[in-house]
Amino acid sequence: MNKHVYQRYLFWFMGSMSFVLQLIVQISSGLVASYLSSEFSLGPFYGNILVSSVFFLHILMQVPAGLLIEKFGARSVLGLGALISCIGAFLFSCSMGFYSALLSRMMMGVGLSCSFVGITAIVGSWFPSYQFTLMVSLAEMLGLFIGGMAEHNVPEILEAYSWRLFFQGVSGCCLVVSVMVLLFLRNREQSMHVMTFKDVLNYLKLVSKNGRIWLNGLYSGALFAVVTGFVAGDAAQMMAIMPGSSFSESAQYCAFIMYGVVIGAGAVGVASVKCSYRSVLKLMGVLAILSAACMSGIIWAHVSDAVRMTLCGVLGFGSAGYLLSFRVAGDLMSLGQGRSILMGFTNMLSVLIGPVISVLAGLIQRIRLEGQDLALLESQVKLYGFQVTNSLFIATLFMGAVLAFILLRMKSD
Repeated sequence: MNKHVYQRYLFWFMGSMSFVLQLIVQISSGLVASYLSSEFSLGPFYGNILVSSVFFLHILMQVPAGLLIEKFGARSVLGLGALISCIGAFLFSCSMGFYSALLSRMMMGVGLSCSFVGITAIVGSWFPSYQFTLMVSLAEMLGLFIGGMAEHNVPEILEAYSWRLFFQGVSGCCLVVSVMVLLFLRNREQSMHVMTFKDVLNYLKLVSKNGRIWLNGLYSGALFAVVTGFVAGDAAQMMAIMPGSSFSESAQYCAFIMYGVVIGAGAVGVASVKCSYRSVLKLMGVLAILSAACMSGIIWAHVSDAVRMTLCGVLGFGSAGYLLSFRVAGDLMSLGQGRSILMGFTNMLSVLIGPVISVLAGLIQRIRLEGQDLALLESQVKLYGFQVTNSLFIATLFMGAVLAFILLRMKSD
């Protein structure tokens, strides 16, 4: 390989490291939830708000992230974003109350909000167009694999040391990535002119007026909610209090979900290259139904550990279908100028649903505890309470299947 080829893979790796940190911060939320609820004396509603707060501004920043990358390039945006997250993670590790922890977690979310759009911009600039979905899928696989490894090891770190030390380590990693990106990443010169503010508004209007872009993005959100809402929310706490289980074992279940997503991301990357537009939509519907069935078994079925592990792995595999929505977005609208805006808009919808369901689940649990005259603490929530609220994710996955089949029936322009 010549120098140019080596260079583009190095840039892909640097962008992927930013995305890896984003996933670790998001996925670890479910593992630290019980520690945060205990230390800050939080009930299920405020506990879920604090855990999900890393997503709040992250969601709103997806379209602006695309605009910033279009204007300033991936190097500046990813580098400074990682630095902001570094500061946010350190402040979070020092927080002494709910509001300081909330603000610092939101700061972490803002800093890493450009990671996914950044990697799509790097791939779009440095790789041939036919490799776009494959390289983005590989970045997802890398991030999810390391996230799965984190699910294995973070519980031991939290028990041996503390959640504060863990996030100080996250802060240090963010600083390393920031320096690496700012020093070595390069923005490729584009032949097209830089988009004006008027160009941006026109492109946003085109994207926001396309109903199929909305349906496609919401499908992605329904399946990605397995990661951003279930794994990053109450999954570990729910499975920890299942008969014969423990917190350490529940972390292993969550890790198997992540490993399933890794394998699924690879399969999806291949399918997105080889399959037609309509075949991709059919596959999206099938994967959503498969995920819903597995989620139902995990939450409600009385099964052995081996069967539950298998269900977790297949759930992860099926939920990787959210990546197909980025292939569909590319088919629905041209991936020329404004690619980052389209990817940012799709990713905004992709990340939206999980945190919303997580907060809604916390509100339902709070209402149930109030009705039973119990103290509004996360530790008061019983297994049945978690099963009821996590069933929202089953309904969401079935909704994803419906959205895929609606897209399949809609006529192409």
